[in-house]
Amino acid sequence: MLQHKQAFTLIELLVVVLIIGILAAVALPQYRKAVNKSRAVQAVTMLRAIVNAQEVYYLANGDYTNDLSELEVLPPENLQRTSDENAPEDQPNQYVFKCNLKQSCMAIATNLDLPVFEFRLQHQGNVDFRGRYWCRAVSPRTEQALSICKSMGQVESIVGNGEYYLIN
Repeated sequence: MLQHKQAFTLIELLVVVLIIGILAAVALPQYRKAVNKSRAVQAVTMLRAIVNAQEVYYLANGDYTNDLSELEVLPPENLQRTSDENAPEDQPNQYVFKCNLKQSCMAIATNLDLPVFEFRLQHQGNVDFRGRYWCRAVSPRTEQALSICKSMGQVESIVGNGEYYLIN
């Protein structure tokens, strides 16, 4: 009696590999989008803490500061992208936090797939913009950055080459 070996044919293996490839092609962009959205939300949370610390500083000193080290809250080291050119791309977050002109604080993304966030301070600058928070996806930001802004707020204005989404 002859015994037949049971095995997969080459066609069956190719079909399985093809199915896995299609699933990976669909899942990978969704995974990246979820990771980038998580990084953006983390940046917004830190930026709100910085702005709140700026307001406390203002109440104590009568003015804002451009030096974040003078505030009660500092971005954790693992949230700030290092200046090392060889740093891995998948760091926990890719934002740099700055307060400038004593009017606003910003979370500036070093990754083009992430938007920029701008939070205006309460006591200085244009009265119409005080205390407002925006998500911006200005060129050369990608479509993914724009979709993150769209998911966080409503478009308030289109200025130059980007859109401002009001998130408060």
